[in-house]
Amino acid sequence: MDYSPSKLRRCLAIVRNDEVSIEGAEILFGIPKRTIFSRLKEPTKKVNRPGRPTVFSAAEEDSMVEHLLLLAEYDMPITGDDLKVVVKNYLEADGRTVERFKDNFPGKDWLSGFLRRHPVLSSRVAENVKIVKAAVSETMLRNYITHLEKTIEGIPSSNIYNCDETNLTDNPIRKRVKFSIPL
Repeated sequence: MDYSPSKLRRCLAIVRNDEVSIEGAEILFGIPKRTIFSRLKEPTKKVNRPGRPTVFSAAEEDSMVEHLLLLAEYDMPITGDDLKVVVKNYLEADGRTVERFKDNFPGKDWLSGFLRRHPVLSSRVAENVKIVKAAVSETMLRNYITHLEKTIEGIPSSNIYNCDETNLTDNPIRKRVKFSIPL
């Protein structure tokens, strides 16, 4: 599956509005016409699913998936533990308490269920930065500094903060990234 939930929703919307045929939508969005037809016929497969209801609505989960894929696309994938912290912060900011989460912190069962519901998310081992991506020329550095000077122009020095690499790992190979772009 090489499409996001939002892409599928957009595809289904234009087919429902008779803006394009199912065959046209297949070409336009790269989604198999059998999938489009199936989703038009049975829009929500989660209706009669056994088990307890999910903590988040389908829209909330789709939004999470889109954000996770966007982070991965920008080469900033996160781990399952990172996602659980984000979920806890989201719940607290929304003023919600989930009794089955200890201290409003989701557990490994929630995480595995979330991943099962969203197979577009994949798990892989993080890789070191490739030499080609890490290569920086003098011209690139000069352009960066020039752009930075323009960006911070007029900003008082008391509002500029510096960060270090304290939390960065020297060996990302040991870190299992949970959410990456599907190949």
